[in-house]
Amino acid sequence: MLGNREKAQELRHKVCVIGLGVVGYPTAEYISKHGFHVFGYDNRPINSESFYTTTEWNKIPKDTETYVVTVNTCLLY
Repeated sequence: MLGNREKAQELRHKVCVIGLGVVGYPTAEYISKHGFHVFGYDNRPINSESFYTTTEWNKIPKDTETYVVTVNTCLLY
């Protein structure tokens, strides 16, 4: 019996990581290295050999199953 991770890898589960900064980029690399098909989105151009990156939202596949949001939250006091 396959677990959720194995099923996702078998089906090439698509994951979109939004925000490729200090947290998002290593998160996307980690997910990609574990066999998932990763799409990285950021408003500035980023290059990666591990996963696909884009600055255009319409280039993220419509059938992406999971979105990970890693954007900066500015706290004002």
